[in-house]
This record gives sequence, structure tokens and C-alpha cells, in this order.
Amino acid sequence: MKFIFATASLILVFFSLKIQAQVTYTSNGSCTSLSDPTCWTKSGSCKTSTPNAPMLSGTSDCPVAIIINHTINVPLDLNLGSHINLTINSTGTLNVGGNINIASKAVNTTININGGSLNGANALNINGGANLTINLTNSGKLAVAGALNVGNDVGLTVLGDKTGSFQVNALNIGQRSKINILSGGVLYVVKDVEYSGNNSEINVSGFFRTSGSIMITGGAGNELNVFDQGKVVIEGDLRVKGSSEITFGGTSQADIGGNILIEGNAKVIASGDAKVYVCGTYEKVTTQGGSFLECRLLPVEYSSFDVLFNPLSRLVKISWSTPKEWENSHFEIQRAVGKNLEFQTIGEITGKGWSDEEVYYLFEDESLPLFESQVYYRLRQVDFSGSSSLSKVLALKVPALPDAAGTWRAYPNPSKGQRIQIGLLDAQNYQKGKLSFQLNSTLVSTGIVQVHDQRELNEKLGNLSESLPNGMYVLDIYWDQQVQKIKLIISK
Repeated sequence: MKFIFATASLILVFFSLKIQAQVTYTSNGSCTSLSDPTCWTKSGSCKTSTPNAPMLSGTSDCPVAIIINHTINVPLDLNLGSHINLTINSTGTLNVGGNINIASKAVNTTININGGSLNGANALNINGGANLTINLTNSGKLAVAGALNVGNDVGLTVLGDKTGSFQVNALNIGQRSKINILSGGVLYVVKDVEYSGNNSEINVSGFFRTSGSIMITGGAGNELNVFDQGKVVIEGDLRVKGSSEITFGGTSQADIGGNILIEGNAKVIASGDAKVYVCGTYEKVTTQGGSFLECRLLPVEYSSFDVLFNPLSRLVKISWSTPKEWENSHFEIQRAVGKNLEFQTIGEITGKGWSDEEVYYLFEDESLPLFESQVYYRLRQVDFSGSSSLSKVLALKVPALPDAAGTWRAYPNPSKGQRIQIGLLDAQNYQKGKLSFQLNSTLVSTGIVQVHDQRELNEKLGNLSESLPNGMYVLDIYWDQQVQKIKLIISK
């Protein structure tokens, strides 16, 4: 028994040594180079001598962790080998001026983008026999301006928490390779996807989108499989030749903006409860419980869109939500006053990008007209390619402020610490153009402040009014050789 215990102890000690045999490089913010030792803090050790700047290839006995918390620049190519764990945290950015290359037959190579970003100026090349895992969390972004080139016998796994994004310009897949987009993983291809070999697969349980077409033109055995809650968007055609088989299964959903084109003995199957929405033609498809339906390809869908006037604060709350988003860059909030419906953009909210969960948005319009008005609102959604779509229009009536006189009115007045805003009472007396103002009291004088329009005036006056002490002030507004004086009271 003593011998057995001693042997077990030796095994535990040996295992402990193996666990500790790792070297970690952490950026320290003193410079932006990958190769300069002064930019990095090294910890841990291996049996072999390790340099003070990051090694880009490790071994099973000496794996390498690289942690980036700052901006790091690689002027040319970035070449990663086996047993590398690269992490880019929320304050970190890695900019690569050339290609990002994963070495042939590399194993245990992982890129974790935890809120930071990895930007490649050219291609991401995963060479033959390599295995790469990409983990995207906390809105982390991996973007390459060139193609994702997947060589022969490659394994690529993309996972995350649904908030990150992995964007490439095109996707080329060699032979006997697998791309697994797991639940929470996101892969977006700007142009086309092409399978050029045999027996390769894209398996989607997360989210996969291409703004181009998918062309499966290689030999037999190529697959595009969509599982469980997976979602696929193909804005162009799905073209399948030879003996390839495409299966949409489980409760997955797919949107195809073009046609499904099937040649030879190829198959496109909708099984289980899968739904495939097609904008073009889809002859020769096969249903095994799933369904092919009419087009619904939209950048976002709206679950709700509401406007609500708050008379106490005299503002309108515009709220909306989306159950899913694809390539959503931002929303522009647009408003029109009166019957002419000349909409103007009054604000902008950044979109989620890619999401298949409910996302809620809120914008507050504080610059309302002071006279009684019918006010109209709509949303202009803009995707990353620059194309846009408009929401429905909502209307509400805004009451006039009491005792309104003159061209301009300040509100709230008195202010109990709220931002003071200026509203136009007489639209005939001011159309558009430059304004200026000054604010005076016994203790404060701003001097004349020049602004381009009413919106800029309200922005500067609002910022200023939040920091003013209690007291009485006189606001002078100048426009078109006219001036109006307004007494303001601040009582916090």
C-alpha cells in the first residue's frame, strides 16, 4: 500500500508540473509591438528557455498564452502555430497589416476575443491539417478584409455568447474540412462561399450569413447542415451540384434571397421543424417534415415600435425592440412636424449587429415644438453594407406650452436641475440657419456662443445649464438681425 501511495503521489506531482508548465505573455501598455520585449510581462516557465516577447508556437510541454489588454500592431503577417491561446480583452486591439496564417497541422490553437478586436488587412489562411477554435464573447470582433481560406483536412470551430462577430470578405473551403458554427457563434461572409473540393461541411447551430451566394461546385460529399436553433442567411443563390446534400433540420431557420439551384443528384432537404424562406425559385427541393416558404429576407424584424409623450418632462420616448438582427449597423430616428412629412434625422442608436434574441432600444426626443403640433416618427435601419429600410410611421399630438409668446420659449422654466432647452414658437420667424446666444447673471457670463442650428444650440445650452448654480439668468438669442431675451430661473 505504501508503494502504491508513493507512486500515486509521484504521478500527482508530475501531473502538477505538467499543468504549471506554461508561459504567459501579457501586454503592459508601454508600447504597441508584438516582438518588443518591453511591451510584455512574462510569467510562468517551461523546461525550454523562452524569450521575453511572445512565442507564436508552443508545444504540448510548453503551451503559450498571449493576453492583449492594449493596442498591438503587427505590420506584416501574423503566423500562429500549435498550442497557442491568444486572448484579446475589452481594452485590447490587435491590428495585422498582412495575412493571419495558421500553420499546417497546428493543434490546440485558440483565438479568444473577449470584448476586444482582431483586425486583419488581408486573408485568414488556415493551412492543411490545422485545427483552430475562435471564441467570441462580450461583443468581441474578428474582421479580415480578405478571404477566409480553409485548406484541406482543416477543422474550424466558431463559438461564443451571440454578442460577438466574425467577418470575412469571402470563404473558400478545400477538401475534407469542417467548419462548425456552434450555438452562440457568428460567421458573416461579405461575398461568396465556395466549396472547391470533396467531403467538406459547414455545420451551423449558431448564426451564419453571406451577402453573396453559396456555390457547392466540388465533388461528392459536401454538406451544409443546419441544426437545432441554427440560423442561415444567404442573400444570393444557393447553388448545389454533383452528389452534395444540404439539410436544414431541427427548428433551424434559413433565409435565401435568390434561388435554390439543384443540378445532378444533389439534394436540398428541409427536415424536422425547419423553415426555409426563399425569395426566388426552389424547384427539386425535398421536404421531410420541414417546409419551404415565401421570402422574408429583412435586416431586422420589429417586435414593437411605440412613441409616448411625457407632459411633465415634455419629451417623447421612442421605444422599439427586435427579435433578431442580421448585419444591423444602426438606427436613425427620424421626425416630421406638421402635414408636409418632411422627415429629418434627430438621433442615432447603434444596432446589435447580429442577434437572435430580443433587443430593446430607447431614444428620447427633448427638442419638441412648443406650439401644438402633430409629430410623426419613423426608424431608418442601416446595415453594414449601407443599404437601409424604413419602419412604419407613428404619430402623436404634442400640446402647446401655456402663455406662449415671441419666437422662442425655454423649458423647463423654472428648472429643477433638468437640461434647459429652446423651442421654436413661431416657425415663420425662423426657418433655418446660424444662431448665437449668451447667458448672463450677476456671477456668470458666457459671452456670445455661435452655433449652426437649433439642435446645436440646445446641445450646448443643455450641457451648460446642468452645471449652473441656483439663480436668475438672462438668455439672449440672436438670429437674422433679431434678438430675444428670456429670463431663466434655476432652482435645484
